[in-house]
Amino acid sequence: MSFSSSGELSRSGSFIRPHSSASDAPEISSALLAHLESNTSALGHVGLLKHQREALRHQLQQQYLVNKKQAQSSSTLRKLALRLSVQISIREARLKNQAEALSRSRLTQYLSERDHDANVKQLLEVLKTYERHGEDIIRTLDEDEVATSKSTFHD
Repeated sequence: MSFSSSGELSRSGSFIRPHSSASDAPEISSALLAHLESNTSALGHVGLLKHQREALRHQLQQQYLVNKKQAQSSSTLRKLALRLSVQISIREARLKNQAEALSRSRLTQYLSERDHDANVKQLLEVLKTYERHGEDIIRTLDEDEVATSKSTFHD
């Protein structure tokens, strides 16, 4: 690669000076200065790229950490949701059993009350029957007494 008529650029990037005269000195120094400026600019650009690469690498590491924390968090939340669903299922089963027991208890109580009511009605009917028999007996006795008292007065 040719740099100028007064010199060449080697593969390593250094400037090779050909044998020249003293009149070429200002030209060589300006070419050397331009070459150094371009090298400095290239080094600055490389430094900027390295800095950007490190910043991106740091961001990537941060993102890995965030993803790991989110995965742990979601795993923890899944476990918590599973535990809560199990607890809810257990409570629902208890409520179902209690509701069934209460239903059976109320049915038993209802049947028992119905039997008691039937017994009370039956006993009331028996009592009314005995009261009627008692009234009939009293009436018969009263009639007999009146009849005997009339017969004793007539005699």
